[in-house]
Amino acid sequence: MQPLLLAFQFLTRFPIPVTIEATPQVVGRALLYYPLVGGVIGAGIWLVALLLPVTSGLMGAALCLLLWVWATGAL
Repeated sequence: MQPLLLAFQFLTRFPIPVTIEATPQVVGRALLYYPLVGGVIGAGIWLVALLLPVTSGLMGAALCLLLWVWATGAL
């Protein structure tokens, strides 16, 4: 569970209140969870895009991009 939480701490701005000791083994295992974290971020943005009112496509794209930049800290 520590590698997953470490991956979320590194790749997002979501507050994870757990303090994790970043040993080389934990950091190495955290790399395996990067695609999962990316999938969670992408699924969240996709859900927001589905819930946006049907306006201009450009406005929806701009809002999704803004959410993506906020969630990842422009990483």
